[in-house]
Amino acid sequence: MRDSRMSRARLVAVAAAVVAGLFSVTPAAARMPSPTTESQMDAALSAEQELARDAAELAPTVGQSDAQMLQRMKDEQAAGVLIETIRTLARERFGGAWADVSGLWVVHVRLTVGAPLSDVDRLVADSKLPVLLEYGGSLSEQDLADAATAVAAGFTRTDKGIDGVYVDIAAAELVAVANPDASPTTLRDLDHALVNPATGELALSSPTRAGNETEQSAAGGVSIRTETSPGRAASTNRGGVAMSSCTSGFTVRGSSATGILTAGHCGDPQSYATTPGGTPSYTAPFITQSWTSNSDLQWHTTPSHTDYASFYGSSSSTPTARTGTGVAYSGQGLCHRGKTSGYSCGYVTSTAFAPTWSGACGSSSCTASFVRVDGVALANLGGDSGGPWFSGGYAYGIHMGGLIGEVAAWAVYTPISRISNMNVSLL
Repeated sequence: MRDSRMSRARLVAVAAAVVAGLFSVTPAAARMPSPTTESQMDAALSAEQELARDAAELAPTVGQSDAQMLQRMKDEQAAGVLIETIRTLARERFGGAWADVSGLWVVHVRLTVGAPLSDVDRLVADSKLPVLLEYGGSLSEQDLADAATAVAAGFTRTDKGIDGVYVDIAAAELVAVANPDASPTTLRDLDHALVNPATGELALSSPTRAGNETEQSAAGGVSIRTETSPGRAASTNRGGVAMSSCTSGFTVRGSSATGILTAGHCGDPQSYATTPGGTPSYTAPFITQSWTSNSDLQWHTTPSHTDYASFYGSSSSTPTARTGTGVAYSGQGLCHRGKTSGYSCGYVTSTAFAPTWSGACGSSSCTASFVRVDGVALANLGGDSGGPWFSGGYAYGIHMGGLIGEVAAWAVYTPISRISNMNVSLL
């Protein structure tokens, strides 16, 4: 369901300036932004309407009707809450969670070896969602993420042919994303090698251990495989550009003002427009940024306008009311908007992705704490950085970068919870 409402496939890039907040001009004597009032939100799409549009966009990719996909996405949101509750209860024994993208939709939750956790067992038994709980994992979710971080740090320093390392939580192994610059030696060394989760060092290749958690544990390592990407990944914009060359995300509230989010690598000087097709001619003073090993964020005030608790999602003409936040898991369907690519959707492939492309995390090596999304119709183009990732009215993250493409791209975002690094909250 594109902005034109005429095609489900991303065939061309949509060039339009985007602002994720809905604005109104504020008189010079009263320029302090204020939260949205109910009357100001009357024209916005509801969270339910937005979710229906997102469902219609994703339905063809899994062979479901719009109605079936809408119910699935409602269940996905509910499953996210359940997974976070289980993560809290299981603590260091949480081994990960994922959902099947194709076929019958089922949520899987893995806990590490040990005695059953009665609170978790009861929670799953009482849930109306299709959840399969398994005990027996030898590696926790954090163990895998730490291993990915360690491996990625090595590639950041030594090999420009690897664009990132992520955790395939269903297989309990790591995946190194190789671009066309990857050397044959690197690809050979990574072919089903084992990784020391503490140091990130590679052991000798051992194809028989690939995907076998028991043998991985016995060998003291985590299996890693390669995934070939057709192009080179990058942040979809570089530092020093104006908002006219980036995209704004959700609206936020600081200690004394409100404003808009964008990506930290977009640079401090920014300007913004008030509509998707408008000219970014208003100055957006820079407040602070968090461009670190686990986030790519910054925020700016909009002194000429009032910031509303809404964002441009599926529609480039009507904003969507933001109603909540979500924490993603592998297999969940999400959508995003970028000022160049417009609106497109995909499925989460990892919630523990460590980018290794040049300058991804400023002067730091990225940790495996970003979210990666793939999709046959997912677009990711220069200028999309800073845009919102969402499901219905729920905010999930701020766009960072990925494989550039109009279709079949993959993209990476900073989870929305990281805005706390800047001491701001969503409107």
